[in-house]
Amino acid sequence: MIKNYPYFAGLLIALLIVFSGPARGQEQQLAFPGAEGFGRYTIGGRGGAVIEVTNLNSSGPGSFREAVEKSGARTVVFRVSGVIHLETDLRIRNGNLTIAGQTAPGDGITIKGSGLVINADNVIIRYLRIRPGDVEARELDAMWGRENKDIIIDHCSLSWSTDEVGSFYDNENFTMQWCILSESLYESVHDKGRHGYGGIWGGKGATFHHNLLAHHSSRNPRFNGARYTTTPETELVDFRNNVIFNWGSNSAYGGEGGNHNMVANYYKPGPSTSGAKRYRIINPSYDSSLPWGKWYVADNFVEGYPEVSADNWNGGVQGPNADDLATIRVNDPFQFAPVETQPAQAAFTSVLAAAGASYPYRDPIDARITTEVETGEVSYGGAYGAGKGIIDTQETVGGWPQVFSAPAPPDTDNDGMPDTWETANGLDPDNAADRNGDGDGDGYTNLEEYLNGLLETPPADFLRYPTELTATDITTTSINLSWTDNDDTETKIILERSVDEGSTYTVLAELAPNTTSYTDEELEAGQWYYYRLRVENEELVSAYSNHLAVETQPAPMAPFQPSPADGLTGVAPEQLTLSWSGDGLQYDLYMGSSPDQLELLAEGLVEPEYTITQLDEATAYYWSVTSKGAGESAVTGDTWTFTTAMGAVTGLDDPQTLAALNAYPNPFSGSLTIMFELKKQEPVLLSLYDMQNRLVMNVKEKQVYSAGTHQITIKETAGLWGKLQEGVYFCVLQTAEKKIVRRVIFIRE
Repeated sequence: MIKNYPYFAGLLIALLIVFSGPARGQEQQLAFPGAEGFGRYTIGGRGGAVIEVTNLNSSGPGSFREAVEKSGARTVVFRVSGVIHLETDLRIRNGNLTIAGQTAPGDGITIKGSGLVINADNVIIRYLRIRPGDVEARELDAMWGRENKDIIIDHCSLSWSTDEVGSFYDNENFTMQWCILSESLYESVHDKGRHGYGGIWGGKGATFHHNLLAHHSSRNPRFNGARYTTTPETELVDFRNNVIFNWGSNSAYGGEGGNHNMVANYYKPGPSTSGAKRYRIINPSYDSSLPWGKWYVADNFVEGYPEVSADNWNGGVQGPNADDLATIRVNDPFQFAPVETQPAQAAFTSVLAAAGASYPYRDPIDARITTEVETGEVSYGGAYGAGKGIIDTQETVGGWPQVFSAPAPPDTDNDGMPDTWETANGLDPDNAADRNGDGDGDGYTNLEEYLNGLLETPPADFLRYPTELTATDITTTSINLSWTDNDDTETKIILERSVDEGSTYTVLAELAPNTTSYTDEELEAGQWYYYRLRVENEELVSAYSNHLAVETQPAPMAPFQPSPADGLTGVAPEQLTLSWSGDGLQYDLYMGSSPDQLELLAEGLVEPEYTITQLDEATAYYWSVTSKGAGESAVTGDTWTFTTAMGAVTGLDDPQTLAALNAYPNPFSGSLTIMFELKKQEPVLLSLYDMQNRLVMNVKEKQVYSAGTHQITIKETAGLWGKLQEGVYFCVLQTAEKKIVRRVIFIRE
């Protein structure tokens, strides 16, 4: 059964809302409905171009990287869902950008491998999951940015970083809202060793509200303060309605020389939280080059510690002595940009319900994290401790889940607004320019009206296509395909095939629902075939599965290069090794006294050779070899012949073929190595004769050899082999007492 994780369209749940703090006039346009905090007026790509992401590649045409790296005002929309494996960090160097992750059809967008870096002004980022993991084996944040202005990050899910999950400081007019930052990797690849940190946060007017920080050893967050700007008067951070769960060695700390509101946040210690840190709200830090930071800390709730919840300064602010506590404490909040502030316990409910990239669907990672926060029950762990929630690698929790795509809605003019929506709202589906109109005069372009309204609409139902399409049992004429079926509402599965490198597909088969395999038969040997799958029911058609390219096995070559050479005469009948060349997986050997009457001599030979003994003398033999490939493919080579010699062929005195004399390789063509063994020291003459008992050469003139094994190699010199005819020759070893003969065969390469 496919499990759809719940969709939450509203930014806030209708709970008791407490509004506090001065509000700026609404003379400026909000980035989108629900944008709050100092970054709420960010313009992003309003009024600019639309850039479509059409594939999941790390780079190149249609990629997310290409869209982000373009310049000019632009809105990035997605025509595909899935996992984008970024091989390197993606840097936003050109501002005036809106990334509308909510447009991804299907399950949404997940980024793995690398992080997203903000190096520009005026950027809106919504509904992305960034989970780098340790696959690139380097230090990285899921997302970070500093020294920029006019930034708002909304409903993003960040996890599995090897440094901090998300760090944002020294920015101006910044908001991070409704995001989940979870499971930084503790004992991973960081040069400093164990890490696992939430983030470094700060800014010259920076709001962090309704975010969830879960399962970090420290920096939950680390407030940056004025360490780098050295201008404490400009550092202003508003931290409210956040949920912090299962911190390790520290919750929040830092804030040297800055001004901070910490209001109505919910702290829930977990299995990694021990001692007095279990009720720590903030551990302010001091830098001798800066004044103490100032802190307004109020209305925060610490689960299990009612006395701290009642008075946050009664143990919740830890570290400074009594005098310093009096110095850092302020009793009225610093001026902050409007945020609809909830009581901490109401914010806890809202954040668990709606934070993170929850549109189109909340993924299993966020679903698990929010369940762990709600119940306090944690299963995973690592070097920090088994079952303590702080992990060392994403593999501990199963890695990246499958992210399915749905077919994108038709958009004829590629203006980011589907044709049906344009028609329903009085726009022209063939006029891309109307995206930047403002039909209702409310300050949002027509494109923004669609993007914002999308979040008020339940995501469209879609079918989840098959995955893991693979091929096994590949022969010259058949391919066995298998896949994983992922939907229980399909009524049929469509298998398509292409023979032109995927340019044109045709339907190969319509299969019953839940089918997971198919054998494609009657194919051509050595041919490439391309496959893909989709599923259908009465109302919907899925996107396609992965595309698979498979080459059938080539037909085996006909055997060639026989030894003995075809037509050779004078072959010694006592023992003969038949050999040949080929690329078969197995061979069948046939032999007979007539080319029309060959009988199976040996079957299923793995090596291209076979030794036979006791052939008839002075007899013509015929033989052939069938080469067998994958499946039932086979090819039979030519029929070859050789003729055995008659009687004693050497004329030498009482020859012996003994283990005491050996020659290899046999047959030979380049060099010939002769090995012999003596029982005692004695003179030896080593010679080579032909079939007519004619001396070809003395390999070694007579000389005395000691007892033992000796080896002599005859190499091609002075055209020696060029003077020889192919055929049988005899190596003769003569001592004072005996003569030993070994037959050898010479062939030309």
